[in-house]
Amino acid sequence: MRAYLKIMVLTGLTLSFLTSANYSATAQINAASTPENVGVLMAADRAFSQLSEAEGTYVAFSKYLETGAVAMEDGGPFVHGRKNILDRLSMRGAHTMTWEPLGGSLPAGGTLGYTYGRWVLSMNDFEGNPLVRHGKYVTIWRKQLDGSWKVALDGGNSNADPRLNPLQ
Repeated sequence: MRAYLKIMVLTGLTLSFLTSANYSATAQINAASTPENVGVLMAADRAFSQLSEAEGTYVAFSKYLETGAVAMEDGGPFVHGRKNILDRLSMRGAHTMTWEPLGGSLPAGGTLGYTYGRWVLSMNDFEGNPLVRHGKYVTIWRKQLDGSWKVALDGGNSNADPRLNPLQ
């Protein structure tokens, strides 16, 4: 009986320690992602979208994708490498894509962070009729040696109804 109690007490203390250590580590990670840190990525994401609207999606992705970037196409395959992603974009024909970051995370001193939000794609269908698609996305950003931020991974999916993309 004494051995059983000893095991129960040691188990309880161990679980208590592990839980508090995990909570402490989680709190440190969350505290490191300050609004100022996230603001850096949000600004980069907004500039990326503004360039897409002003000069086209191809030009924007040419500037913001890192060489080894990966794209996850809506309902399609992974596309590996900046050149392959740009080749796929060039096959889409004329279109305008804009997006709005809604949030993200960037740990203090970190070199990786992410943003997420909603996107709008405007183009004409095969008969020339206007077509608008809406969706959501997540982008993983990597800090470059020169201090700029480039897209390491980008992906999203479409929504049938834009009301499924609330701002909050």
